[in-house]
Amino acid sequence: MRNITAPTFLAAAIAAALAQTPQPGSQPACIIEGQVVNSVTGAPVRRATVTVRTAKNRDDSRTAETDSGGNFQFQDVPPGGYTLLGERSGYEGQEYGARSARLPGTLVECKSGEPVSGLVFKLIPQATVRGTVLDDEGEPAGGGAVFLLKQVYARGRRQLTQKTEAQVGGTGEYVLSSISPGRYFLKAGCPFAAATAQSTEAEATEGCAPAY
Repeated sequence: MRNITAPTFLAAAIAAALAQTPQPGSQPACIIEGQVVNSVTGAPVRRATVTVRTAKNRDDSRTAETDSGGNFQFQDVPPGGYTLLGERSGYEGQEYGARSARLPGTLVECKSGEPVSGLVFKLIPQATVRGTVLDDEGEPAGGGAVFLLKQVYARGRRQLTQKTEAQVGGTGEYVLSSISPGRYFLKAGCPFAAATAQSTEAEATEGCAPAY
């Protein structure tokens, strides 16, 4: 049987203790996990893309896709402050904790070795506007266009700016999609045939006038 002297035993104990002690500059990573839901219905949003970015360097990022239950998880995340960006077709792209797509979100603090769990990421659904354009006799008016306008302030004055547009079908139907929540005006334009290169301004005006 091999005898171990006291100095040798002490040296082995010190080496084992050092091996279990985190070295300077290295901190245990953490986990960030949560669920993406519809902000209106509370239903899970599957196949949403969640991006985690460091607060100091927005180019330093990684992404994950939610499962059928809207859940996402990031492992081995270094300690620090992070922003989360959620994206999904039919929803506003926004940061975690933001009240709208135009506002900044809430910073997520990831501490050494401590999981960040239970995050509820509420994505705002976009809207769809459907309708039918009628002429002055109440009959479907096809062949024109419908414009979605939003009131904005520019140089202290109110004005309408176009956000999107849609063609009007032969029976007067139209669909405007991917609309951010808000208040808008609808403008029905003239049929395309009434404003061809051969038409004069007087003819186009006489044939049809825009309606709001």
